[in-house]
Amino acid sequence: MTSELLDLAEEIGDAFDDLFLDAVLTRDVPGSTEPPYSTYDPGPPGTATYSMKALCESYSAFTRGQGLVGATDMKVMILATSLSVEPQPLDRIAIAVQGFSGQIVAGDTAGTPAVGTDPGKAVWTVRCST
Repeated sequence: MTSELLDLAEEIGDAFDDLFLDAVLTRDVPGSTEPPYSTYDPGPPGTATYSMKALCESYSAFTRGQGLVGATDMKVMILATSLSVEPQPLDRIAIAVQGFSGQIVAGDTAGTPAVGTDPGKAVWTVRCST
């Protein structure tokens, strides 16, 4: 059954690839601990960027009215097959065509989860603050 869900994710990715927009996920990464650095004296932190396909939309008035998201929070849907990593809280997302730039909310933020997906892992749904 798992392989059928994975096939479904690929089919959905192929079907919606042209509808979703080019986007970038940026993640802060810790400094290296490889020589000449060490665990006690790591190298400078950096960033990693990942290209993907995504769409951004507003949360419904109902969801906002229930206090489940912040006043400026936006929902971002990411085609899972277009992203080589799983999105995490505090990652940053930019969708240039929509003029959107935001950060995935912290994992312990109350209300709607920061990161979620469907059972087949075809689309990641993330809550971003702007």
